[in-house]
Amino acid sequence: RRWAIADNDQIPLIRSRQSSLGVLYTKDNWLLNAEFFVKKVKGITTQSQGFQNQYEFEMANGSYFVKGIELVVNKQWNHFGGWLSYTHMKNDYEFDTLVTPEFPNNIDIRHAFKGALSYQLNKLSLVIGVQWRSGKPFTTPLNPNAVSTTGNEIIHYGPPNAYNLSSFTRTDFSVKYLLIQREGLELRLNGAIQNVFNQENTLNLFYRNQQNQDGEFTINKIENKSLRFTPNISVEVRF
Repeated sequence: RRWAIADNDQIPLIRSRQSSLGVLYTKDNWLLNAEFFVKKVKGITTQSQGFQNQYEFEMANGSYFVKGIELVVNKQWNHFGGWLSYTHMKNDYEFDTLVTPEFPNNIDIRHAFKGALSYQLNKLSLVIGVQWRSGKPFTTPLNPNAVSTTGNEIIHYGPPNAYNLSSFTRTDFSVKYLLIQREGLELRLNGAIQNVFNQENTLNLFYRNQQNQDGEFTINKIENKSLRFTPNISVEVRF
């Protein structure tokens, strides 16, 4: 990563416009919120978007356009609280000078659900949260052997961001207990489990050239995966 000064020529200033329309309703500890939004961002460059495909070393100016809707439901009752949200979004690039001028954004996640349930009683606090989202886009080579052998070994890709990773699912659990509470001093014991059900989630997938012992170049698939079952414990002191 590097910083570059905008010159309104090769690197334009980034400009964005966003509009949203929402409806909010509350009654008897219920909260319902619905919001529709659109956003247009101009002046982005390919080098700022973290491409890991055929456009990784291209220099082009473009924009992206995102539109979607977000729904949120929240309810509080007695010692319990809960909320649920759903987001539907479509996010597309537009680079006029590229071979494929329009294609999905690197972070185009069409569907996302999140929810949590909490319980609070005296010194004890429990929270369980669940999230699910559709997989982000990625680009695949034309075939398993689509590598140039002319001295400038590059991978020949298919359409950019034409495929999507498998969906992401994770459940987390946390507990807090107030051990000591005195004037000017609080001592808490915190515990958490990330990815309670040990789900295997792929966060990113890309391809790189790899030269074998015979000097031949082959395509190597690289996957970045999230943490599996991960417990944490901590002691928190406030004074």
